[in-house]
Amino acid sequence: MPIEKSTSKAVNTAIKQSTFIFVLYIIMFVFMLSIIVYLVLTANLPDYSDDWVNDSITDIVFYSVNDEPVDDLMNLYMLNKDSNYRAAIYTIVPDDLSENTALCFRTKHIYLTVFIGNEILYRTPYTNSRFYTNSTGANWVEIPLEAHHKGKTLRINYQLSYDEPNCGLSDIAYCRPDGFVLSVIYERLPSLFICIVYVVIGIIFIIIGIIASRLIKNDFSLFWLGALALSVASYCFFETQVLQIFVVNTRLIHLCVMFSMAMIPIPAIAYSSTFLEFKFKSLAFSFMIISFVSFFILTIFNIAGIADYHTSILVLQVLIILAMLILGVGIVNYIFNYIREQKKTNVYVVAMIVGLLCIIVTGFIDIIRYWNHSAGNAAAYLRVGFFGFLVCFSIASCERIVHAFQTSMHAKMISKLAYEDGLTGLKNRTSYQEKIASIETDNIPTGIVMMDLNNLKYVNDTFGHEDGDSLIITAASFIKQVFNIPYADCYRIGGDEFVVLIQDSNNDIVYINKQCYDCVEALRQMYCEFNASRTEAFDIVIAVGYNLYRPNSDISFKAAADVADSLMYDDKRHLKSVSNNIDEGLNL
Repeated sequence: MPIEKSTSKAVNTAIKQSTFIFVLYIIMFVFMLSIIVYLVLTANLPDYSDDWVNDSITDIVFYSVNDEPVDDLMNLYMLNKDSNYRAAIYTIVPDDLSENTALCFRTKHIYLTVFIGNEILYRTPYTNSRFYTNSTGANWVEIPLEAHHKGKTLRINYQLSYDEPNCGLSDIAYCRPDGFVLSVIYERLPSLFICIVYVVIGIIFIIIGIIASRLIKNDFSLFWLGALALSVASYCFFETQVLQIFVVNTRLIHLCVMFSMAMIPIPAIAYSSTFLEFKFKSLAFSFMIISFVSFFILTIFNIAGIADYHTSILVLQVLIILAMLILGVGIVNYIFNYIREQKKTNVYVVAMIVGLLCIIVTGFIDIIRYWNHSAGNAAAYLRVGFFGFLVCFSIASCERIVHAFQTSMHAKMISKLAYEDGLTGLKNRTSYQEKIASIETDNIPTGIVMMDLNNLKYVNDTFGHEDGDSLIITAASFIKQVFNIPYADCYRIGGDEFVVLIQDSNNDIVYINKQCYDCVEALRQMYCEFNASRTEAFDIVIAVGYNLYRPNSDISFKAAADVADSLMYDDKRHLKSVSNNIDEGLNL
């Protein structure tokens, strides 16, 4: 008994923890979703011509203020170590540029002012807020050039957001703006497509997870797998840097990158807890709380100006790594236990192993690329690896869903056999006994209608048990039809014995008594009309007696039921005597 209580307490604790984390994640997700909706609604879609071209000049040489060529424009921090993050570079605009040409490039963690002579051609938009990081993140720049700009010196004054590598310019070209933008979008279409697939898979898993949670009580594993897909989808979407083309406030987008990273650990750990034993679930819960509190502290530091999100990104990366490791340990533990118990592997286990390897390997590759200051998309490999993870675990989840469905159907069948009469579909004697216990405990006024089917033994002996079963089924259908009223439960408690318990939402004993009387009269009228129209050699006759259980009286439920039973037997004897008199009259 103590073991059962301990297990029940652990289950209740796990349910409360899951509910708390669920609410926490939903708040974060709704906040992130509202930002994405805001960015999409405020985006400016450019009106490009149908005949866009991508002819471009990419062999552009920039020089430092010392007239030395700059080899690596993505690492401009090397030029301004002693200049308080400020420096300048310049280039000469070619004389042979065609019309509608612009200097196009991507910036990262840098603020620019672009001049030709004293004319300011471009300045990095700056939207101020204490919530934003010091950086605008990634930004796409198009600087239109006119005919009078040809052959002149184009100077870029810049200020780095951080004194670190990978701050500067890339993808620099003289080209048509439409060709440049559309080529960027075209280049990132595969990544965008994968993000859309993540969203679709995530939504499907969330819906299936909610349905599956009804089959496996309080098991939200598929829901959390879908939530993980949506979290990774938001991070990968922002990292494609496509939205930056259409949105001026790129500081808000850079903030969303940090937010989306912070959202990944919670569903990853919540999903991993599916594969962990109870004694480790509290540890997983603690880590999820630590993850949220850490991000909350980072937010305070960012607002206070102590350290912005970008400089604290290592904390978020460590949390993601630990979350993935815990997820991996949980899955590996599940795989080993499955193989040990089943003494075999199957396609679902293999799929889980492959999926786990996909996300771990690609995740570490992208983290190493980030700290090695590799140019390009920071989530390039993780995006593909996580796709493999989702595909493999969607395959593996099929077994879980099918097994849950089979278990649920089996449990329902057992429950049906335990509480429902297999022949008539009415509730059985076990259900009747439990109902009696609840009536006596809650002191509920109840009408008790006892019924007995006459001549069942005669029909079984004369015509066979098949006709006897048909007689029982027909009588039960009459009872169900007549007593199809609110707060009435029909039971078959023996071979030919039936009981109906009638209650009222207001506990009105007068109303209950009227319901009993009306239904009994309707039942007698129904089987009499049926007997008059049928051609079989035997009739359906149901003896009935009813009584009321009044909780405030000195009569117990059993005593009240005995009175109803006695009245039913009086009616049974009366019906038999009437039937015998009719038979004797016919013989005369």
